[in-house]
This record gives sequence, structure tokens and C-alpha cells, in this order.
Amino acid sequence: MESNFLTAGRLSSADFKRVVVEPKAVIVGLIAQLVLSPLVGFGLANIFPM
Repeated sequence: MESNFLTAGRLSSADFKRVVVEPKAVIVGLIAQLVLSPLVGFGLANIFPM
């Protein structure tokens, strides 16, 4: 749990500025997490039913 706080503590204002200037990586990550991950889970649940 401490590692999460330590990682976030190392973020600087330049890191946030880079996200605003080049948001492509953030958008791709959000799409992967919010769309692709549930679709893969749904597909696997249908392929391997319990």
C-alpha cells in the first residue's frame, strides 16, 4: 500500500502537463480499460462457462 503513495508522490507538474499536451496514451488506456477489458471478460465467460 505504501508503494502506491510513493509512486503518486513522485509525480510532478510536468507529468500532468504532458498528459494535457499529448492525451493519446491516456485515451488509449481508458478505452482499453473501459471497453476492451469488459469485452474480453465477457468473451472468456462465454467460451468457458461455469
